[in-house]
Amino acid sequence: MVELINTEIKHLQGSSVDASVFVEVALVVIVREIIMLPVEEVRPTWIELTMWSGAAALLGLTYFLLRVGRRWQPTGGRGKQDRASDPPTLDPATDD
Repeated sequence: MVELINTEIKHLQGSSVDASVFVEVALVVIVREIIMLPVEEVRPTWIELTMWSGAAALLGLTYFLLRVGRRWQPTGGRGKQDRASDPPTLDPATDD
């Protein structure tokens, strides 16, 4: 819950919204529901169990794609040589 509030505060201050926070919260809700299914008074059907498991799998995939996609964002016009955070690479074609 604190992450959602922090995300909203950052958004109000002009920052972009991080969708992965909302997917994380939804994933926690789905997993909590799956954990609670066996202890309910009414036994869940296979359809309900499959539905909740499928939702968890799709949210997990969405979260993974959001995190991986963050690495592949455009650099804003900077070339690879301008990025200080990248480790130096050895190019055998230019080594003498």
